[in-house]
Amino acid sequence: MHIKMCKWFYLMLICVGVLCLAGCGADANSDAETTTVDTATAAGDDSASGETTTEGSAAESETTAVIEKATGRTGTAVDLNDTEIAGVNSCGFDREDALQDSYGIYYVYSGGEACMSFHISATALSEGGVGLLMFLNGEPQPYRVEGGDGDGDTSYAYFHIFYPPDDNSQELSVSVCFIPVAGSEGDMLELCTIGMPRPYYFISEVRMIPWLLTHGALEDSVRLSFEADAAEAEEMPETTDRSATVQITYEDITDAELEEYEAQGLDLSYDVAAEFYVNDAYVDAQQGIVYGLSEGDTIRLKYVVLGNSYVEYGLTFFIDHEPVLVDGSAISVELQSGKKTVIEVELSLNDFDGSSIVYGVLAPLNYRTLNGSELVGTGAFISASETVFLSSALDVTELEDE
Repeated sequence: MHIKMCKWFYLMLICVGVLCLAGCGADANSDAETTTVDTATAAGDDSASGETTTEGSAAESETTAVIEKATGRTGTAVDLNDTEIAGVNSCGFDREDALQDSYGIYYVYSGGEACMSFHISATALSEGGVGLLMFLNGEPQPYRVEGGDGDGDTSYAYFHIFYPPDDNSQELSVSVCFIPVAGSEGDMLELCTIGMPRPYYFISEVRMIPWLLTHGALEDSVRLSFEADAAEAEEMPETTDRSATVQITYEDITDAELEEYEAQGLDLSYDVAAEFYVNDAYVDAQQGIVYGLSEGDTIRLKYVVLGNSYVEYGLTFFIDHEPVLVDGSAISVELQSGKKTVIEVELSLNDFDGSSIVYGVLAPLNYRTLNGSELVGTGAFISASETVFLSSALDVTELEDE
């Protein structure tokens, strides 16, 4: 259902995003002591980047990758000259395996390790790939892929990548297997996924535009009915210790803010809105770059969520697609009517190698929520923030020289 509805919306969104990246400029500077979020440069404002190292406009130059992550894969950066739109057309669990009740489709967990068929259809992503994250009951869900993912990885991990054929009439079908991180006999829990285009990010050496990984990601959400308690996992994937500290506060929504959201067409009794800040700078669709970082530095992340008060969330921040878990779990987020829920996190950049990305994912525990015995309509689907590029470079000119 949601997959088909999202397909054309997503393609339209990518068209708009490419046009915006090619011709828009924005100013959003951080007040942080040693770092800034440079969205003017990310949008292609040459006056903000100082001396240029290439002649001509982005429309006259090839874009090439200048960042290669530890995965060892190198690809091509976003080419603004390319008329073929890359995108994830559909991404989700195969519906023919599902059961259905009055609340929608669901799958049955009978114990042990569960394996479910999953499909991905995409355009122009056979090289850039599609990265997949899973969440169960708001928690990041590690999984493995029978026969290996696109890079041949057969291990349990929170993140895997796949390379679907460029012909969007052909689907890539795989079997994903997992031991649920939550669930007891009788539970009905939300199982959510996010498929992200080109997850091994690259930087355009011409315009310094980080690829918007989560901007245009395609989500899916189904339910998992437990006929048995979740099995005990022998081991969980290791994650980097980020020494994260969390503070949650609630602030009143002002009349001006309410009018602004209503002007955007949001009904906060139904919808959920979220804002993402890094080092006190708001992150919008132009995406930011935080400069001047070193291993062990601390960054400040803030998520502001408001809207449908029946919905509960798990909030997880990711660095290079690895979850930052607090006491082994996602951050529990409850919404209150008429208030903003403000989640502030400080975390250390341990094992920082000079270039990383950070983003957040809100995964609902009760997307199909009940008020007593009444099913409450909600626009609170799983959602990801924009991505932010973290760099050891002091400014954009130094980044261009790397």
